[in-house]
Amino acid sequence: MDIYDPEVIASSTGSFFTVPFELLSKADEIDKLIDGLRREHPGLLVAGTSAHAAQSAYDADLGGPLLLLIGNESDGLSWRLKHLADALISIPMSPVSYATSLNVSCAATALLYEAFRRRRGANP
Repeated sequence: MDIYDPEVIASSTGSFFTVPFELLSKADEIDKLIDGLRREHPGLLVAGTSAHAAQSAYDADLGGPLLLLIGNESDGLSWRLKHLADALISIPMSPVSYATSLNVSCAATALLYEAFRRRRGANP
């Protein structure tokens, strides 16, 4: 993945220059990042996503400091990332839907919106 690809930058509609990001390829880099975030943000919830999680995003405490770990649609989060998470949460899906999961961008959108909604109150 090339985050500096011109298409990536253009599709971000400016967010690329305002949202911090980290590219991590080694397990110890992920551990260090999470440990540092926990020290910097007391009460940080590291929430991993899983289509099979018993806890719904609607029931999770997404109103405080939050790090979302979101896996891909086919395989989800790795075993290791699931175990780094404080909680595994699912995105509620319609019981009559054939879909069992969302692609990563849709999942991120749904979860970030829910976290934003919590911060603003249920009826902003």
